[in-house]
Amino acid sequence: MGPCPRCSENLRDVEELGEPLRACARCGGRWLTAESLGALVSARVEAEGEVPEEAHLQVPLAEVREELTCPDCGRVMEAFNYAADSGVILDRCGHCGGVWVDGGELERAARAVAASRSGLQRDAKLFSADLHREEVRQDALEQRDARAGPFPGGKD
Repeated sequence: MGPCPRCSENLRDVEELGEPLRACARCGGRWLTAESLGALVSARVEAEGEVPEEAHLQVPLAEVREELTCPDCGRVMEAFNYAADSGVILDRCGHCGGVWVDGGELERAARAVAASRSGLQRDAKLFSADLHREEVRQDALEQRDARAGPFPGGKD
């Protein structure tokens, strides 16, 4: 295991919310698997609940130009925007699949996911009456078509 890709401090094995990972005591960064990242973000979202929508940011990935070295295999990692458009830029090793999360980024990722979920819940409430009307309309059309029979212009 190599050193922290940010500050070259030795990484130490730790457990966070039941997930094994390696952490840097100096900068707060974490080295973990994609599965552990998902589990930690989900656990934090559940713990934090709803957050304001302004937690959802946009950052063009093209503006991120770093060449962090993978602590496992020493290859250059690639930056990616967590959840495609969260604005939280993480680093992933294309060779071994590990993910580097800088200090504070796990919390930002959880806030972005919670904001997205909150937006979905708000939209569901906002459009539920319209959705119900459309479902009733579709059911009526299906019943009319069923009464008309399988052949156009006549019954069975």
